[in-house]
Amino acid sequence: MKKVKSNVKGITLIALVVTIIVLLILASVAISLTIGSNGIFTRAGNAVDRYEIASADEQDELNKAVNFIDDYMNEKVTDGGDNKKVSDVVGGEKFEETETIKDDNEKEVTIPKGFCVAEDSNTVVDEGIIITDGTNEFVWVPVDDPSTMFEEKTATLTGVETQTTIYSKLRVREGESFTAGTPGTSGIREPDVLSNYDTIPQIYQEILGLESTKEMADSFVSEYKAMSDSVKKYHGFYIGRYELTGTVIILQ
Repeated sequence: MKKVKSNVKGITLIALVVTIIVLLILASVAISLTIGSNGIFTRAGNAVDRYEIASADEQDELNKAVNFIDDYMNEKVTDGGDNKKVSDVVGGEKFEETETIKDDNEKEVTIPKGFCVAEDSNTVVDEGIIITDGTNEFVWVPVDDPSTMFEEKTATLTGVETQTTIYSKLRVREGESFTAGTPGTSGIREPDVLSNYDTIPQIYQEILGLESTKEMADSFVSEYKAMSDSVKKYHGFYIGRYELTGTVIILQ
């Protein structure tokens, strides 16, 4: 019995008190780190606030960038007023700002900055409004209903994962019917790429300066979207005016 009792070990009261004090200190430190003035919860709340502020600032900067790009691409369009007509400015000075004016039938036409209405221009949109910068000439093509030009559906371009949400209603005469091309199919369609572009990298690398067929497809979709948005905004578009000169030989 004496031998057994001599091997029994326990904890002293002093050791127990020291242990409790250490645990209390650790608990105090943990509570301070968690809910203190500079604790985890406080810092997390501050981080959320800073994120929301940064997010709002970022959105403001994005909005400014979008507005800048829109102003740069389309320029600020001013209303020429109810009294300003195409017939009043034929052969006149170049426009200092992009303006929207009306023809003799009250139809609107937008004259870009730096251009004037050519001397030989018609004064009615349906007969052709011609503008010039002194060298180049363009003819205004009105589009009263953009849905006649564009199909607003999702389609995947040929050979890539790029998708477009709007594409052209180009029509091909086949007998007595008309068919519109869809990206990813055969025939005339826009925007789209040809399947054999993948085997000719110099097409998009050397000529266009792009890294891949997909990057080329993405640029096609972006440019087409910008063009369609412009047509919708201005209800028309300009095409280059060319005249053939020389001798015409008629074969009998």
